[in-house]
Order: sequence, then structure tokens, then C-alpha cells
Amino acid sequence: MRRQLIIQKQYTEAQLPSAQTIRRRLNQLGYISARIAKTKPLKTIPETHAILKQGA
Repeated sequence: MRRQLIIQKQYTEAQLPSAQTIRRRLNQLGYISARIAKTKPLKTIPETHAILKQGA
């Protein structure tokens, strides 16, 4: 989160509190850091292969 504030909002290191302080504040506000599941590829159907062969 701290790194993103520096990159996106152009804060300097001195302007921001430590990463632990930011993490603690977000937890107090009810934000939960969770990993996002990667998307699974869609299942292909035989028609897809036929279309791709025609385009090549």
C-alpha cells in the first residue's frame, strides 16, 4: 500500500508513516487484505479450433 501511494500519488518517503502503521490503520478501518484468485481459462469448444485454423 505504501509503495502504491508513493508511485501513484507522488508522496515522498518522509510524508508517509511506516508500512506497519498504514497496515494497522487499514485493519482498524475494517479493510482486509486478501489474495485475489487468478482467473481460470475458459473451456474451448471444437468450433474455437475451427475458427482459429481459418484465421491462420
